[in-house]
Amino acid sequence: MAVLPFKQHRHIWRGDPDMEKNYAKTYTIGNSTIHIVAPPPMTEEQKERILDDYHAAGWKIIDELVERGEAV
Repeated sequence: MAVLPFKQHRHIWRGDPDMEKNYAKTYTIGNSTIHIVAPPPMTEEQKERILDDYHAAGWKIIDELVERGEAV
């Protein structure tokens, strides 16, 4: 039986290179590093639309809970 040559493991960065340095804030807690990525620039109308979508989703969940008679 042939013996396969040892292939050394290499750490390869697999992250998105465009997001590599776009951190709004970086925290280090113990041995963990946490990077907070800032959202892309957007207009006030886009922000309002996103917020309206969040509110609509929340109300849909509340309505379903009320229909089933569960506590909200």
